[in-house]
Amino acid sequence: MKKSLLLTAALTAAALLLRLPHPSRDISKLLPVQTLYLYMEEDLLCVETDTGDRGAGSDLASAADDLRSTAPGEIFLDTAQFLILGPDVPITEDFYALLRPGCRVVYAAQKPDLQEATEYLINHKPKLTLSQLRAEAEAM
Repeated sequence: MKKSLLLTAALTAAALLLRLPHPSRDISKLLPVQTLYLYMEEDLLCVETDTGDRGAGSDLASAADDLRSTAPGEIFLDTAQFLILGPDVPITEDFYALLRPGCRVVYAAQKPDLQEATEYLINHKPKLTLSQLRAEAEAM
């Protein structure tokens, strides 16, 4: 009797778990990003991707939200390998929350062609990573 109660409970739990909604994604709508370019335009932080999408906001989190809301698919920032920073971009904690620590960082005085920059950076990987930037900021 004890075994049948345990078996019934286990089967009921398994059935309930199978009915829970699964967080699935339509991979055809994913827009994987390799390169991000961040720059200041007036008082707004702007972010552009090598996929051609753009967002702007008062900080990186709001610029990323704007980017996601205007993109034709789901922007996937976790795939970003390269971060190109304009000269006046303030580096904040948002960077470390949104991007991978291994994201490679370069600075640019002017707006690059992101497709060409991505090809170049793939073949000439920058040494500076986001985690190194963070370590330098914490050391100060």
